[in-house]
Amino acid sequence: MSVEARADLVVRLERRAAEVGFGLFGVTDVEPSAHMGFYQQWIDEGYNGEMAYLARPDAISRRADLGETMGSIR
Repeated sequence: MSVEARADLVVRLERRAAEVGFGLFGVTDVEPSAHMGFYQQWIDEGYNGEMAYLARPDAISRRADLGETMGSIR
């Protein structure tokens, strides 16, 4: 997708989000997370509490690289 096409799409999505009542809207790249060390420490210290799904290997892997969750859209 060209830079111009992406910019146009973002503008259209932003307008539509406002139309349907979203107060905030954002777009980001699908890059590996730079915060996985913090997240792993958070899990290791048990801050996920009873939310065991947050500590599953597949869940951690998806959070490490959003591209895995979104499919290969890079």
